[in-house]
Amino acid sequence: MSGDKDIFIINKIFPNAKDIFAVSGRPTTEIKNDCLFIFDTNSLILPYTTSSESLDEIKKVYTKIIKEKRFFIPGQVAREFAKIRPEKIKEVFQQLTKSRNSIPVLGIGKYPLLDGIKDYDELSEKEKEINSLVKDYAKQLGKLIEHVKEWSWNDPVSQLYKSLFTDEVIYDIELDEEKIKEQLEYRYENKIPPGYEDKNKGDGGIGDLLIWFTILELAEKYKKDIVFISGDEKKDWFYQVDKQSLYPKFELIAEFRGKAPGRSFHILKLSELLEMFGVDKKVVKEFEFEEQETLISDSFLPNKSDIQSKVEDWVKNNYKFKYFVKSDNGFPDMVIMNEIGQGKIGIEIIEFRSLGSLSSKLTRILKKIIESTTIYERFVFIIVYDNSLMMDVVLTSLNLLKSMLLTSDVNFEIIPGHIRKDKFEKILQS
Repeated sequence: MSGDKDIFIINKIFPNAKDIFAVSGRPTTEIKNDCLFIFDTNSLILPYTTSSESLDEIKKVYTKIIKEKRFFIPGQVAREFAKIRPEKIKEVFQQLTKSRNSIPVLGIGKYPLLDGIKDYDELSEKEKEINSLVKDYAKQLGKLIEHVKEWSWNDPVSQLYKSLFTDEVIYDIELDEEKIKEQLEYRYENKIPPGYEDKNKGDGGIGDLLIWFTILELAEKYKKDIVFISGDEKKDWFYQVDKQSLYPKFELIAEFRGKAPGRSFHILKLSELLEMFGVDKKVVKEFEFEEQETLISDSFLPNKSDIQSKVEDWVKNNYKFKYFVKSDNGFPDMVIMNEIGQGKIGIEIIEFRSLGSLSSKLTRILKKIIESTTIYERFVFIIVYDNSLMMDVVLTSLNLLKSMLLTSDVNFEIIPGHIRKDKFEKILQS
């Protein structure tokens, strides 16, 4: 009856007491050449935030598994993908449009009295060069926006999936809606995983349960080990300690073994799957980063003092120096050197939220460098990106930044990164 918890629920979750002590579970490295791989919605959506190089690597791995007939997408996952995919395209379009709308035109003004002064003439020339670069960038950005507007189901990710995901890959289970509803209510009432953490969703959390029932049906049909590729780390899937996921709930293992006796059930992130199949470390790191960003609730930049503190910690851990000088108001933000007055490296922190903010800040910084009477061996620009920005936007802005700096005579180094897990982390560049 609804609202009444089953006092014998533990007997139903673990019907075979003897089997409890027989569970051993082979590691994924041992089963990867024979097990089935079943993909969750979040693993199909994740490539929308990564680079084209990552798509190429995904294609290689997926093609191999599909040819071996060990690759499955639950029907529920396909439906959820169809619902979420347009939102990802909208995010791309909105971000690009926002960047274009924030592009400034630089101008220090006309001052005839300053004509002939070297610093003024050089600054005017650099202004022209930068505005020319920004104009070309805006033109290319406009073309890219128009290209994205033309996407229907022909974006790079959808095209890849269309070429790979045949009818044999999609596995749909038959639904008895009334029985499913009864199961859903009973499992939620007794907190039987998975899915009860999604009880307050608009669909009542039916999605996870339908995916789980698909996994169980495939386990019963093929009697093989199964690896579920998912970035979901909710506590109705995993045991957790201090917000860290350890391994799948034993209730899931027991129910799975009821359908495939002696077989094991695992959950891996997409990055872990790619690493297991020998994908380039740079691509794996990119996916690891995006997976972590998906789990971080606060996806925006912290306050300026917090950013400076975390970047300062990173500098102290990654550079060798004898002397460290920090400036709260001056330029640059930090100076490091091995001898007083010699081999000075200026470190400037730039927060990046949009192209406009980056280019205008850089223009002011270049002016300060020109005005500086202190000789620096080089400048290090540490660019701290908003975590909500997609990787392609980050890489595009980095290219613009390099182009602008190359118009000067500055010996420079660019270090891009994010504030993540309460510390600054460098982004791997292509």
